[in-house]
Amino acid sequence: MVKTSKLLEEICLTYKLEIINIMDTSSRVSESLIESTINQFSNQSRESQHTFLIVSMAKIKFQYKYNILFPLFSHYIEVIMRIAKDMNENYYYTELLNELCWSFTYRDCFDNALESAEKLLPLAKELESQDLVMRSLAYLRHNYSEKGFHDLSLKYGYQYLELAKNVKSKYRLWHAYINLSFAYCYSGDLINSMKFLNLARTHEKDLNYKNYKGWRMLVRGQISYYEGDLHKAYEQLEDVLKVFQNSTQYYPLGFGYSMMGSISYQLGKYDDAIEFYKEGLKFREKHESEVRVALTYLRLISIYAIKRDKVSLKICLTELNKLKKKSNNRILDNINEAGKAINLRYVSDQIEQSKEIFENIIMSKSMLFATTEKSYLYICDILFEEVKRSKDINLLVELNSYIKNLIDIAEKNQAYLLLIELYFLQSKLSTLEFKTDTSLSLLERAQEVAKQKGLNRLEIYLSNEHDVLLEQLDTWERVSNYLPTLEERFEATHIEEILSKMLLNRVNYIEASIEDEKPISFLVFDENYSILYADSLSETPNEEIGYGELITKITEKKLNFTKGGRILKIKHHKFMCILVKKMKAYYCYIFIGKSFFAKRKFVQLIDTLSNCKIIKRFEELIPQNSPVKLDLRMQLASLIREEICS
Repeated sequence: MVKTSKLLEEICLTYKLEIINIMDTSSRVSESLIESTINQFSNQSRESQHTFLIVSMAKIKFQYKYNILFPLFSHYIEVIMRIAKDMNENYYYTELLNELCWSFTYRDCFDNALESAEKLLPLAKELESQDLVMRSLAYLRHNYSEKGFHDLSLKYGYQYLELAKNVKSKYRLWHAYINLSFAYCYSGDLINSMKFLNLARTHEKDLNYKNYKGWRMLVRGQISYYEGDLHKAYEQLEDVLKVFQNSTQYYPLGFGYSMMGSISYQLGKYDDAIEFYKEGLKFREKHESEVRVALTYLRLISIYAIKRDKVSLKICLTELNKLKKKSNNRILDNINEAGKAINLRYVSDQIEQSKEIFENIIMSKSMLFATTEKSYLYICDILFEEVKRSKDINLLVELNSYIKNLIDIAEKNQAYLLLIELYFLQSKLSTLEFKTDTSLSLLERAQEVAKQKGLNRLEIYLSNEHDVLLEQLDTWERVSNYLPTLEERFEATHIEEILSKMLLNRVNYIEASIEDEKPISFLVFDENYSILYADSLSETPNEEIGYGELITKITEKKLNFTKGGRILKIKHHKFMCILVKKMKAYYCYIFIGKSFFAKRKFVQLIDTLSNCKIIKRFEELIPQNSPVKLDLRMQLASLIREEICS
């Protein structure tokens, strides 16, 4: 059978009049012409139906090539598909199904697109069409990512990449890399996102199409946004808009303006955010993206609730309700309900009714992660307010259960950025309950994930928060020597602020401060807490540091070094201490200041000590109770100054 793409030239010549009529650029005229053409051919002979089918396929290809009235209305594709199915034209049916997937994907009808793509994939494999298989995988990758199922998105993204490598198509390979970069960025894994973005960039020079760079820049702007470099992201997105401003590619324009709205939203520039979201709405509406339009209205509702602008909020709720009535889409139902719940929570003060709606969204079977995540967080906000009002610490049990459920979803879906923020929130709640070991452990876990995924600013921010908590705990231990009041713990944890930032979309790690520490001393001691080596790195007297008191504190805390090479931090008066246990000796760096860079230097030093076998030499000395020899002292002192003090 001759492929449709090869029929284009012949069909354009043979059926010129029909194609020109159907391809009219006015959507209303085109709808009318397509409908009348369908009615004309659907009841005629098989030969006439076959002619209509071929003309329709040529029209779709023509439309795809020249971007006229694109994408074709999905309900008309479905009508043409039925004709193809009745005629047992499997190839045309499969190609039409592909166009239906693209129509749904382009307009962000996630559930429809996924359902169609699941049907398309086996049919494409049956036809042995690698191009259609790759398209199927791309639809699955994109729509699962948009719904928040990053694990499935990455699965299909890698399948697409393997096929793209086999067919040796420059465009397909570039597209596969961009797909994976998007998928990883959405999940919060910026290291892998940048890796695939750079691979896409290396293939761009072989592609003669200026907008490839625009799409790559769009991903780069989103990476900068997740990094917390909002000003850089803003500039990058301005460049994206310049690339696409004179094109009919409404998706990147809508995406770009909405991202700029989110940046302004996070910075607290609500009036700017409103203007950007409204500009984004124009392009979302042009490519009939009902879900994106609804989500934008939901963002506007959040801002109007903060501003207590009841009139504008009511207008947005009305628009959401229109969208809901217009389309039979459970996702739109949920977004509409979320808008109502926000209004009840922040404007009407009907908190219980608001909570009930958010709970119903969570229980909904048709799930969009964006609304599910926010519903959980709004419920947590409501419950925390109740804890503050009633001072009933037992209510934290219910609050924690919601957070744990959301953590389970985030872990399953590989939503790393949300996961980090939830660990941070959980840590603060543990501090509120005075479960300090749990609180510190959760902060460490959050920092580790941030480090693994390249979220550097967030890692610095969490490290600074870890330092603040250690200082607070040390103050409570030294000054109070009693369990601090609930009010004191509310003040120390700032949970309300964290929840509000999460509802704004990000914990505020934009201005995470970076500082070098002031080195004070370095200690090595054995399991009996006998000092094997002490090296002063400043003019601070030993008695001011209080080595004996420090070691007593370490003993009393019973620090958990069970995880191999686990780095621990404690606060000792005005000093910060970083410790690690290697075999039978403890290594401790004492300094003043923030610990982020200090910890990096310390880790590098311990690696160096392991590589040059200094740690092994200390291990050999301990059982014999032998003094540390001069050459070992000199070598250790030299490395400490090289790694830490230089």
